[in-house]
Amino acid sequence: MKVEMQNVRPCRVKLIIKADAAETHADFDAVMGRYMREGRVKGFRAGKAPRAVIEREYRQNIDGDIRQRLISTLSRRAVEEQKLALVSMVEATDILCSPETGISFVLLCDVAPAFKLPKYLNIPVKKNEPAVGDADVDGRLTQLRNQVSKYEDGKPDGVVATGDVTRVDFTAVSNGKPLKELAEEAAVFSEGAGFWMQVSEPEMIPGVSLALAGMKVGEEKTIKTQFPKDFRVAALQGVKAVYTVKLAGFRQRIPPTDEELCKQIGVANLDTVREQIRAQMQQQAESDEKNRRQQEVIDYLLKKTDFELPESEMAQETNAAVQTMLRSIIKRGGTREDLEKNRDQLLTTATNTTKERLRLRYILARIGEDAKIQVADDDLQKKLDLFAAQHQMTPHEMRERIEKGYGIETFRADVRNEQTLEFLVNSAKG
Repeated sequence: MKVEMQNVRPCRVKLIIKADAAETHADFDAVMGRYMREGRVKGFRAGKAPRAVIEREYRQNIDGDIRQRLISTLSRRAVEEQKLALVSMVEATDILCSPETGISFVLLCDVAPAFKLPKYLNIPVKKNEPAVGDADVDGRLTQLRNQVSKYEDGKPDGVVATGDVTRVDFTAVSNGKPLKELAEEAAVFSEGAGFWMQVSEPEMIPGVSLALAGMKVGEEKTIKTQFPKDFRVAALQGVKAVYTVKLAGFRQRIPPTDEELCKQIGVANLDTVREQIRAQMQQQAESDEKNRRQQEVIDYLLKKTDFELPESEMAQETNAAVQTMLRSIIKRGGTREDLEKNRDQLLTTATNTTKERLRLRYILARIGEDAKIQVADDDLQKKLDLFAAQHQMTPHEMRERIEKGYGIETFRADVRNEQTLEFLVNSAKG
């Protein structure tokens, strides 16, 4: 076999592969022999038809199978011979194949990018020591009280307070036209009668829910607002609107006493509640700080290292990212029209996200290799156990699922990248 390699673009090479008749003779005979044994021809028993008859009846099938067998075998040999860091075999073209001459074809391959690693030890990272103050605990305790509060009908002369639940009649217009004329899915935000709305964040209707505080039953109020640019209903993103709201009634929030609160959550006293809250918040603060430091390291690596990515890998992962985004939008109530309207933006976002994720994956893999980071079997099993618990599966079921999917070695590589990132954070200077 002869192989000539040509660089086409960054991360893409062309292999011109040739094998003469002597090298391919055994493959031709193997494929032909299978058809001689298994081929069915009218008038002949299985395995008894003459070779010429089999060749005539199955010519296209035989030719296709021989080509597939030779291209697969010779492509793998050529990649190994050239010591390519293969990402994918893109396509085989210009195929010439016959028993008399052998085979020649051109194989396009995408390969891993070559790049110079930045200095990855002692990356400058700002380090904060996470601490939870009394005010933070008080705020979380208030949230907890709100979650277990009771509600009673408000008095006729009462005033709505933050946290109460209101019953309102409302209409909304934008540029003088009802919101429902913008899109079908905007109808629920356009008008309502006897509509229940809590005066709290996150607001059910942005700019309106919190503005109900201070109203009395029977009172009418005009509220000007603007929907956020990332609002879940695409047709309302950034839209300015004027709401006319009349308070038909409300239920007043009654927070529990300290004794009632402790009883509901099953603790002895308020001090114990505060201790538990502080411990939970401290754990969350430490996790947030760890994530922030990791992001600083990631930003540094991406800034210091730039290279082209394999086209086929980018296309495949970008498509997967787009599909994930589409499912998320549909789950939030988006329509086909919304998807089509934002198609270019979705594709741009998915492409940029995929590019950063792939670049980081390659960088961490190279650093892990350079720093000789190894994933012990125990560490791999712990990650498998964690994934299994998260998906409510047994570790054995999770392992089988991974092996049937992207493979256990790919999973091991992902775990090594996680360990590499942790290594970089721990070795950072701050």
